[in-house]
Order: sequence, then C-alpha cells, then structure tokens
Amino acid sequence: MNRDMTLWGGLAALACAASFVFGFTLLLTTLTPYVEHRNDAGFAVQFVLNHHDTLTLWNLVIYVGFGIALAVLALAEHERLRDASPRLARLGATAGLVWVGLVVAAGMVATVGLERVVEIAPAEPSRAASLWLAVHTITEGLGGGNEIVGGLWALAVSTAAWTARTDPRWLSATGLVAGLAGAGSTIPGL
Repeated sequence: MNRDMTLWGGLAALACAASFVFGFTLLLTTLTPYVEHRNDAGFAVQFVLNHHDTLTLWNLVIYVGFGIALAVLALAEHERLRDASPRLARLGATAGLVWVGLVVAAGMVATVGLERVVEIAPAEPSRAASLWLAVHTITEGLGGGNEIVGGLWALAVSTAAWTARTDPRWLSATGLVAGLAGAGSTIPGL
C-alpha cells in the first residue's frame, strides 16, 4: 500500500473515532433528554425547537462527517488487504461503501427532516409531531437503530487482517467482537 493511502486511511480512522467521541459526549450531556423521551413526539418536537442548531451539528458530524471519513477508511483498508486476502478485502470494501451511503443518507434525512419540523411546528404542532416520528423512524432505520452493515464491514476487514496476519491478533480479535456486536444489533433485545 502506498504511503499516501496509509496516511489518509489513518487520518480517516482518527476522524471516525473523533466523530464517535463528539457524538457520545453530546449525547451524554446536552442530548440526554432527547434520547430518554424519544417515544414522546410532543416532547421531542419541543426539544428540536429549543436545540435545533445542536441537533443539526450532531447529525452532520455523527452521520455525514463520519460517512465521508468512513469512505476513505474503507478504501484504504481495501488497498491494505487486497493482496493478502482479495475476496474479503472486496467484501469489506463493498460493505464499507454501502455503510457510507446508509449513514450519509440517515444524516441528510435527519437534517432536512428536523428543519421541516421546525418550520411547521409553530402553526401545526400535531403535524410536526407526526413528521418527527417519521423522520426519526427513517433515520434510525438507515443508520442509527442497527449496525448490521457496519458489523459486516468490521467482520470482513478483521477476518482478512486475522488470516493475513497484517495486524496484531488482539486488534483483529477486537474487530471481530465489534463486528459480531454490530451484526447482532438487528436481533431484538440486543
């Protein structure tokens, strides 16, 4: 793998990690009530009205920013693993790029949908609540409520790295566990 791709892949991995740190920090501080009362559409709409800018930034970072960085990372991992494990590298790249599309789409639906909720809420609060439920459901379905595609990406990349011995065993094992957890997120109760 060329040095430029290694550098870009490393920077992309750090950007992905930073988006998670940012997202969870905001989630555990400012956005906790939004998550705790997510089944109360009236509360959620009022929260969106009061924290629209914060939610927009949050969605753009955790979905769109993460997705853009993930595209670079998925391609860098493909480059790194393609000679040692070509089939798994292709599977990983495919899953990674599909995940990119889903995550970016989720972020755009959330951003545009919440903007529309803010526009209609003052005049039509019940319609805004219905719209919020639809936006929330679509966003969760595309990128927030399960991680099966991301889990498949992690499984493919980690299995390729494990079999090719390109990474320390502990790192590949960690990726396998994370991949299984992500893929398992579609099972009710998990």
